[in-house]
Amino acid sequence: MKIWTVFLISLTPSYLFAQNNLGPRLTALGNNGAAVTDIWSLQANPAGVISLTKATVSLNYTKHLFSDEISTQALVAVLPFKNNYVGASFQQYGFAEYSESKVGFAYSKTFGKKLSFGLNGNYHQLKITNYGSSTGFSVDVGALYRLNKNFTFGGFISNPTKQKFNSSEISAQISTSFNVGVSYYPSDKVLIATAVSKVLNNPLMLA
Repeated sequence: MKIWTVFLISLTPSYLFAQNNLGPRLTALGNNGAAVTDIWSLQANPAGVISLTKATVSLNYTKHLFSDEISTQALVAVLPFKNNYVGASFQQYGFAEYSESKVGFAYSKTFGKKLSFGLNGNYHQLKITNYGSSTGFSVDVGALYRLNKNFTFGGFISNPTKQKFNSSEISAQISTSFNVGVSYYPSDKVLIATAVSKVLNNPLMLA
């Protein structure tokens, strides 16, 4: 496991938390959370939780391909009331010697039947054995527009203010990303979605 520790520590000068756990549905869509409504939108576009009509909680646990010791645990919860939605999320990634965790609190609101906005505040923590730990804060801002029953457009920005971890022991930035997407529902049982994402200082990604 030491090789994993060395590898992940070597990444700390760059951006962290670039990949959120988006749950099984959005993961199956290529981590496309820009314009798809789902409870796991809390980890992407916070405006995307507007499809929920009652209090909902979801858990997800992932074992990663290259090592049985590396895992991701995540939990999301949303409580809707009238045209308002409050949510909370938790995610932890890593293993004994290295871990990243994030706690988020979100608020979303619909304006009529077509438009919604969401805001998510995040508390980040990074721990590396023998290097110490560091914390930081970030926000995600998102919007969703339902053109008609078939087309929905969405976009969100993660960490637009380019916040960093506030420790001298660990030099790392919290990732800043820009995401736009569209979803198309040709029928009640079929969904086609695509999104373009740009993580600062990284190549453009298409989902």
